[in-house]
Amino acid sequence: MIDPWKTNRLHSSYRSTIPSDPMRQLPKPNIPFTLRIEEEQQREERPEAWEHARRTFDPSHASVDELHAMSHLLYDAEQIPLSLHLVLTFRPNLQFLPSHSPFVTNEATDWNAYFKQQAIQHRQHGQFAEAEKAEHVLALFQKLAR
Repeated sequence: MIDPWKTNRLHSSYRSTIPSDPMRQLPKPNIPFTLRIEEEQQREERPEAWEHARRTFDPSHASVDELHAMSHLLYDAEQIPLSLHLVLTFRPNLQFLPSHSPFVTNEATDWNAYFKQQAIQHRQHGQFAEAEKAEHVLALFQKLAR
């Protein structure tokens, strides 16, 4: 019997990933997925959708369910991009959150203060993409306040 460890041939799973053809690209490194907020596209402004969102949602006093409903309303009316909708409707793994987290309690929360705090914390830790997401949410809240 041939012992594969003593031969000069490498097992197929141990072969080099360097391509023989220089025109082929190497596999992309394993970089964690980051969500980019799309640039504000030219969308047809629908004042009735914004007015409905203003009447039903107060960012300074709303529950998680109300936040999600507002996001669905504006996304379905094509007033916010998918990336912002995902940020607003994200459901974190609740078992790892503190019991007083607004995502766990579903109590009325000041979302303006929450996202301001998130933006500051992310900037302090060098997480600029995450800070940018929080700032986009704050800009949406300001647009709702008009």
